[in-house]
Amino acid sequence: MNTFGIQHRLACFLATSLVAASAHAQAPGGADPVVPANPPVRAAPAGDSVVAAPASGNVTVAPVNLGSTAGPTAAVDVAAPAPAPEKKTQWIDAWAGSSAFLTAGAASLNTLLPSSQLSTNPTVATSLSFSPRYRLSKSFQLRGRIALNYEWTESDLNTNRNEIEVGDTNVQLFYSAIKPFGVLGAKVKFQPFVGVGAPTSKASRARTLYATPSLGGQLSTSFEHVLGGELALIVVGTYSRPLYEYSTAGATDDRSFPQQCFGGGAGACGSQVSGLGNPRDIVALSLISTIEWGDWSPGLFFNATSLFPYQFTDTPQVLDGSASTGSSTRLPDRSKTRQTTYFALWLDYHLNDWLTPELGYYMARNIIADDGSYGNPFFSTVQAPTFYIAGNIQLDSLYKSITGAQAEAGVVRAKSKQQPIQFY
Repeated sequence: MNTFGIQHRLACFLATSLVAASAHAQAPGGADPVVPANPPVRAAPAGDSVVAAPASGNVTVAPVNLGSTAGPTAAVDVAAPAPAPEKKTQWIDAWAGSSAFLTAGAASLNTLLPSSQLSTNPTVATSLSFSPRYRLSKSFQLRGRIALNYEWTESDLNTNRNEIEVGDTNVQLFYSAIKPFGVLGAKVKFQPFVGVGAPTSKASRARTLYATPSLGGQLSTSFEHVLGGELALIVVGTYSRPLYEYSTAGATDDRSFPQQCFGGGAGACGSQVSGLGNPRDIVALSLISTIEWGDWSPGLFFNATSLFPYQFTDTPQVLDGSASTGSSTRLPDRSKTRQTTYFALWLDYHLNDWLTPELGYYMARNIIADDGSYGNPFFSTVQAPTFYIAGNIQLDSLYKSITGAQAEAGVVRAKSKQQPIQFY
């Protein structure tokens, strides 16, 4: 895995768009107005839309009261038909917005064009992420995410060839009862959330992570008639405070024999890896922007993350029980902040109510390049820019399609308003 601990599932946090009310029927529906695919009329999961959406995917038509029909050959009153009994909400509706994102193949630029870099380092991977949602009430919704990754090659960043890697498990509780407010003529929806991450990844366990509590908020809005389509924006801010057993990382794998010791002393043969402090505080800010043109929906995602690692004081070197007058022991990494960016572009096509194929590009990097300058966050041949083909599956819509029930929401990847990927 790369140094950012990324599971490319930003797309699990992106979606396709939702329709609000019948007057809005031409726009697709899902959660907060963002890049949709375009089925005729689709309603959004409760509490997710900026504008209230109809409870059903169809525009409700009032039953026609025939009254009495007295025609030339009919002298008998015909009773008005009784209104059809209201269909009870299916249990699957509580899971509206749950999705699975399958990256069938992701290949680095070096794989596609080996001459683009000085050294050859092909990287091809497949990933699958699950992003369940469950509506607890009109005001609260649980959202989760876990991802699996499998690298087919053996790149420089991979230390476990042909091994299925499991990412961390993240769960957030969103509060969606705050009324939208106006900003520059736009309706903005604010949803605060609290979350926790569990160390199900090998990398997090090596860092001796217990859990990652987080606190954040999401702002979302949409604009109609922008370049002939509907533009949607989502901004998410998150603060995390990981909890560890140790402030430095440990060895990723258990070792069958003690590592070689230098300088004597009990600490010299331990399993902790010195030189890099674990992140103590993490601040992340993400932006999702999508636009919908019929069944086509391009979008972009940008994340900037600042990690503030634990700082350590120098300790005098000890020899034979007496303090040495020579050098002191210190961590080689003395940085107080590590900053990373993640940028992605994609193009979605709304195939049907439950499947949206996707072509995309992404790149992650440190903000400060090796030469001390600010690096290009969008493209760099030395930072493994990656191209991928993927598909987003809207699980609740797939279930309704299989069972014959009408799907209420199309694929809403850009509108999924999931907490963006955390880089730690």
